[in-house]
Amino acid sequence: PILQKSPINKNCFINMTKSPPVDTAYNTHDPLTTGEGSTVISQRNSEHGALYEHDKILFRMVKKEDAPRGPSFTADLHGMTSKIYSLHTTEKSALIIKQKQFDDFMQSSQIESEIDRLKEQIKTYQEFEAKFELRVTHLYETLTKSEKNARRKNLENLEEEVEELDSVYEKVFKYYETFIQMRSPGFLRIVQKYCFDNAEKVRVNEIRFKKSAYKKVNGIVSTDPADRLPEKDTSTSVTSAFGFSGSFYWKRTKKKNVPRGRSWEAFVHCRQEHMNSEFQETGYAEAQYQYLCGNIKIPKGLKMRNLLEFIEKVSDIMYLLPSITDHPSGDYKNLTDMPARNKPFSDFAKAQMLFKSLPPTVQEWYKATNLESPVPLDPEAFARDIQYELEKHWREKELENAGSQQKRGKNGQQNSGTNSQGQSKSTRDGGQPRSGGNSTQKRCDRCAKAKQAPHVIKSHNTAACTRFDEHGKPKGSSRPRQTNAHSKDDEPDQVPRSRKSSRKRDRKTKKKKRNKKEKRKGKSKKRRKKSARYYSSSDSSDSSDSSDSDSDSYSSESS
Repeated sequence: PILQKSPINKNCFINMTKSPPVDTAYNTHDPLTTGEGSTVISQRNSEHGALYEHDKILFRMVKKEDAPRGPSFTADLHGMTSKIYSLHTTEKSALIIKQKQFDDFMQSSQIESEIDRLKEQIKTYQEFEAKFELRVTHLYETLTKSEKNARRKNLENLEEEVEELDSVYEKVFKYYETFIQMRSPGFLRIVQKYCFDNAEKVRVNEIRFKKSAYKKVNGIVSTDPADRLPEKDTSTSVTSAFGFSGSFYWKRTKKKNVPRGRSWEAFVHCRQEHMNSEFQETGYAEAQYQYLCGNIKIPKGLKMRNLLEFIEKVSDIMYLLPSITDHPSGDYKNLTDMPARNKPFSDFAKAQMLFKSLPPTVQEWYKATNLESPVPLDPEAFARDIQYELEKHWREKELENAGSQQKRGKNGQQNSGTNSQGQSKSTRDGGQPRSGGNSTQKRCDRCAKAKQAPHVIKSHNTAACTRFDEHGKPKGSSRPRQTNAHSKDDEPDQVPRSRKSSRKRDRKTKKKKRNKKEKRKGKSKKRRKKSARYYSSSDSSDSSDSSDSDSDSYSSESS
């Protein structure tokens, strides 16, 4: 019978709608930025503690700047069509996101199942052809006309299926290359070396044949072991006395200098080698896990279910992060106390991440009210039940902060010179506060206009000025009277000297007195020896009288 080509089952793709652009199809920070109760996420309100290998934490609470989009193209694979934007940044987190988007695209198109179907169909056609080849080439039989037509149709179907499978492989390699466009050169070098330039032996599956010679009984080849003729197995023809009975089987062999070509297995290998070349170090999965377990805290206003959704999205991509167990040395592969973290989080781990992100007060409340099970196990139930207590804690904090601010404001008003009604003393006394009546600092505009000293200007308000009137003239007289240190302090029309000018004059006076004193010291000896002859007659009468009296007294003393 003719082996008919089985049609592709497209029923599962009839109701499938086109997916949105892949850039928005998967985003780890969507729950934090667009979820209910979302708030501004900053490093201060979402993280605490010292980060363990912060350069290996690719997905933190604070979202990085959106990477620029690369060129777009339309991917069509097994009935699945999507608009895709290529990678256009060197950020490792963006590369991981693109890897996840590629996997989602492969899964939505169900390409692996289609590849398996094509492989199985090709294998069936190959085995059907092997039966004809066994009869003609090894058993030396002649095919009928209908059998020849069936063989020809089978070969045509086999060729079509092989071409279709090759086109699928080519699309998978091409789409991955376009997804990671910024990183594609390294991937293409790996593909060329592994798939086409390999010098190693390649394992391939081949159909092998075997035949055995038997006696003919009544013109029919016998299958009785007693009729076996092993000496005739190498014969290339049959006679009326004996014939051949044969079969075929699959055998996996190694061949040298045979290109592997493109296949699903080759793609998986090249992709893994490309990721290893992009991530030279390991331990990214462990750093990300440690960050979510001990360094995040829920920002005020964010819903717990949005934080849980963020954790779940990170959990979905953990399989793409290199783990310490992937170290090339292999020393960390089978350590029992170092489990690999490049796998999705368990429900218990998710619940612990949520619990440790709560404020310490809420954590203590949960432990006190759940003595039988102080550690949450179900993340969804925990996020739903703890939300009310978390919001209550935030409200109490707001009331405490408002009370403390009000208390600080009241103490500040009392210290700045306000009465019990909150009115400043300067305003109560008739003064004019400076900045809209809210300031309690004193200032006299009249003294400022007269260019008085700063401490004089700030010593009283304008309405309480006793030095100048509203026209800027000194009070009590038409012009300011010269005053000195002996003037009375209670005179209303006195205009006191500025402190700076008085100090300057005092310094000058002291300097003059000091100079005079030094001069007098130097001439004291000469003055003692001088006599009255140095006083001329042109002196005043007072001086002459004094000299006469002195001479008289001197003469009387001598006598």
